[in-house]
Order: sequence, then structure tokens, then C-alpha cells
Amino acid sequence: MTRKLYTSDLHLDHKMILKHVQRKFDSVEEQIESMTNSFNEVLVKGDILYILGDTTITKDGHLITERFLRNLNATEFHLIVGNHDSKKVQQLNIWKTVSQIKEVKDDGNRLTLCHYPIMQWFHKEKGKKHLHGHSHGAFEYDRNAVDVGVDCWDFKPIVFADILQRIEERKLK
Repeated sequence: MTRKLYTSDLHLDHKMILKHVQRKFDSVEEQIESMTNSFNEVLVKGDILYILGDTTITKDGHLITERFLRNLNATEFHLIVGNHDSKKVQQLNIWKTVSQIKEVKDDGNRLTLCHYPIMQWFHKEKGKKHLHGHSHGAFEYDRNAVDVGVDCWDFKPIVFADILQRIEERKLK
């Protein structure tokens, strides 16, 4: 069975992010190794992974991004471009699609994917969901908008069922 999983804000090679959001890693090397392992605890062959931006930040980030993705169990990769995704990252052949914003269906639910939290999305008023990154869990603003960044989900990609569970637990309107 093909599953779709979502994540954002990996910042694999970003030394300052370790302190900025108080990540549990002592080095980017440790972060990459740990995230590879934690992603592969969840991912299996055939899975589709949507990364909602900010894979890497350095000039060689495209090489790090490609090496990271090739070491994952997923079969298909989609990039929703973030503010730190260089042209070289965006041009990697490993991506099936590269978008600024994307609509997908998952288990019959229509989702709007964007790196940035947005205030309005297609059929928001009908309860459709918006998945984003960028804020590293710094704020929640709408019950149906969920930050899928690694800082919010124990450095693992997530399936839509987990997102729905979190939405149900929230008190936001």
C-alpha cells in the first residue's frame, strides 16, 4: 500500500539551526545520521515523501540533500520549495515534482501544501487542511493548519492520520 508522508524544515547542514530551535544534536553530522535513522524507522519502499521546504542551506546543500534522500526507504520525493532551498536543490533529478504550493489528496482529503503558513487556502471554509513548515512550531493559528516540520514531530515524517489526530486534540478554532 502506497502511503504519503509529510515533513519540513530539515535544515540538514545548518549549524545555527541546532541552537536557534534548540535541537538535540551536537553537530550537523549527528543530525543527518539521526534523521536518516528516524526517517527510515517510519518510511518503507513505496512511500511517497513530501518535503515542505528547507532541506539544506549551504552552497553544497544539493549534494547533502541528494545523499540524504537516496539513503531513505521512500520511493518518491516531492519538494515544496522553502526559503532556504537553492536552485541546485530544486533542480535535483530525485524530485518527482517541485512546486511553490501544491494540492494533494490523501485518504480522500484534499490538502494544501506550502512551506509557509498561509491564512487562506482552497476550501478552508469546508474544513480542508493546510500543511506547512517554516515556523518550527513557534505558533498555531488555525485548527486546520498544521506545521509538519521535524521540530514538531520528533524528527520524523508523518502520515495524514497522525495529522488528523493532532487536529482533533487542538483547541484552536
